[in-house]
Amino acid sequence: MGFGLAAARLSDQKVNVTTELLMLASGGLVILFAYIRMRHLRRLIIKSDEIDQDYLPKDTFLFALIASLALLLGVFAFHVL
Repeated sequence: MGFGLAAARLSDQKVNVTTELLMLASGGLVILFAYIRMRHLRRLIIKSDEIDQDYLPKDTFLFALIASLALLLGVFAFHVL
């Protein structure tokens, strides 16, 4: 994500700031949700508790965030090229 932003800043074309902000925000959300999930799973493993299988909605949301980040990266790259 940072490399894409740096490449856009180095290019001669004007890049939409909204696209940059959406990429940064979605990347930050993915990092935040992945960190929260990792901490929760770590606590369950340390306690030797069984890991719940009801995380499908949360994992699906995290996957959707990652997919939207990939889509935004594609849009961003299209604007730069």
